[in-house]
Amino acid sequence: MKIRILILTVLFFAALFSSFAQSYPTFTDYTIDDSFAGTSTAFVIDIDKDGLKDVVCGSEYTPSSISQGVAWWKNNGDNSWTKHIISTGADNIMSVEIVEINDDGYWDVLTSGWTSHEIAYWTSDDSTPPIWTKNTVASNYYNAHDAHAGHINADGLVDIVGVSDYLGQISVWFQQENGSWSQQIIENNFNGGKGLAISDFNGDGRNDVVGVSADLGTIAIYYNEGGSPVVWTKQTVENAIPGAHEVFACDIDQDGDKDLLTSAYTSGRLDIWLNDGENPVNWTNIPVGMLESAVRAVPADIDEDGYYDIVATAKFPGELSVWYNDGNFSFTKEVIDNSMDAVWAVFAADIDNDNHNDIVSGSAGDGLIKWWCNDLTTNIDDPGKADKIRISPNPANNSLMIEGLEEPCVVSIFNSIGEIVLTESIRDQIPPSAIFLDINDHANGTYILRITGETTTISKKIIVNHHR
Repeated sequence: MKIRILILTVLFFAALFSSFAQSYPTFTDYTIDDSFAGTSTAFVIDIDKDGLKDVVCGSEYTPSSISQGVAWWKNNGDNSWTKHIISTGADNIMSVEIVEINDDGYWDVLTSGWTSHEIAYWTSDDSTPPIWTKNTVASNYYNAHDAHAGHINADGLVDIVGVSDYLGQISVWFQQENGSWSQQIIENNFNGGKGLAISDFNGDGRNDVVGVSADLGTIAIYYNEGGSPVVWTKQTVENAIPGAHEVFACDIDQDGDKDLLTSAYTSGRLDIWLNDGENPVNWTNIPVGMLESAVRAVPADIDEDGYYDIVATAKFPGELSVWYNDGNFSFTKEVIDNSMDAVWAVFAADIDNDNHNDIVSGSAGDGLIKWWCNDLTTNIDDPGKADKIRISPNPANNSLMIEGLEEPCVVSIFNSIGEIVLTESIRDQIPPSAIFLDINDHANGTYILRITGETTTISKKIIVNHHR
């Protein structure tokens, strides 16, 4: 039944958007910083909780510069940015994740350090700007290349998973009530381990761990079977991807199961691995494309057609690209920028709060950190009109508000298998005031809202979440 629903979903959305001329966003790039040498990783989040998304970056060594540690750039709201140092002592940073580790209501910054050989995190306080305090989770964890936080055991405390390239280890550190950490080695034969992700892949309610090894060319899942200590069961997804570098867990086909997105430096492969939801899980490989020296890939719906696209970076030559998904997992590559040197860092998020996913990336070679503003319009008749129409909130709880309609139109909402679950004809308000749609009766999930008028055709993905 799941396969049938997936096929219907793909066919429906392909048909729904076939009436649209194929149109990809244009991007306008803006500089956040031009002197953060060695930019290796980026994360976007509202650090100071002022309603504006900020940018956090880590730095690696380059042939001409030392690592600059970890810093964050405050979004001032007028496309200007103010740099704040988190630590200059964090050495050769390979990964940065912003997460709340100690449950105090403030964001923490988790890092892995290649030459400092450590997994560490910095806690923040309520100062403006925040004051940061370093906490070491693991030292002598040689060539630490990735670290992520999540709930691994059932004690309610956030744990940390990391990978060591040199030691060939994947480890979990369990947080204790007193703030100390207890290590458990999940895998001790994973030489060249580079990337990790945490998610529940088999739907048993426990977070599992996936790792990729560049030396072994391996993608491996470690299923969390529970217990104390936790029992782990290994499943090899693939063992022939030379240079496997990073892995991202996401429900790419939107069927309720977490899939994988991998990038491989040596072989230049970008791949999706679909989870069939069975137990044990069967994985289906969907190649995205070939990208020389691919180092990072993240999923994001860039063109707002309801499908996850892939944003990827290639380190040498430096290139930032988007791979647009047509809904049938056929991808069209568009190069966004090929002028930067040694591109690794990338993150997709709505920087300017216009409901379009923008892109943040950075150059290890020339110290640039930039963001690319997504200038997408989904109105095929008059691009200017789409900019005037706002649909909010998204995600929505009880109702949707539509503002800016200038002509009679029909508003329809389609569910994931193509059924119309709501339709309303807007005929008697020209120009209309705000229109409210009652969505109390619609289940949580992803829908497509379509506005059709004589000179207006707009389609937008919306999310219903009654537990917001």
